[in-house]
Amino acid sequence: MRRLGKVQHASKLGSLIVKPSMLSTLPPLGSKVYNREGVEVGEVYDIIGSTKSPYIVIKTLPVKLPHNGELFVKETRGAKRPGGIKRGRRKH
Repeated sequence: MRRLGKVQHASKLGSLIVKPSMLSTLPPLGSKVYNREGVEVGEVYDIIGSTKSPYIVIKTLPVKLPHNGELFVKETRGAKRPGGIKRGRRKH
């Protein structure tokens, strides 16, 4: 597992806002997120903010979370995009 970042804010709706530890390697949408003990706490829902200072939005599972803890993400190749969205040119 690789360090994702530190929780900056917890919303009233249950999402977490995380400041990434490394800007060069942001996780793909839909990546599973874990706490220090290896318990799954949610998934990457969105990346917001500017390119120089992004924040990661985590959609959480009903698990008790520390509001200022560190979160981790497993290295995945080709994580599925939410809703089956495909990128690339349209073929006519």
